[in-house]
Amino acid sequence: MNTYKRFLLLAAFVVFGFQFAAQAQTKSPKEFLGYEIGQRFTPHHRIVAYMEHVAATNPHVALKYYGESYEHRPLLVVFVSSPKNIEQLEHIRQDNLRRA
Repeated sequence: MNTYKRFLLLAAFVVFGFQFAAQAQTKSPKEFLGYEIGQRFTPHHRIVAYMEHVAATNPHVALKYYGESYEHRPLLVVFVSSPKNIEQLEHIRQDNLRRA
């Protein structure tokens, strides 16, 4: 195998390896919270913390804060899509407004 092919193969492993490692770091709700969902009440701040963890460790997830509740708790929306669409959220929003 020539040097160019080896370089391309190594580059592919590095890129896909980093993507896999980032996704592999995302903890399940049980791992993050310490109990199964539904076993007990989960306070709002713990749910927000878990969503922040998922968004930070997964390129398919994005969070957007849009306000707060009357109890001053953060309100957020979670976007789950391809990384390409996540990068274009504002363009997609503008396009939907134009069509409406």
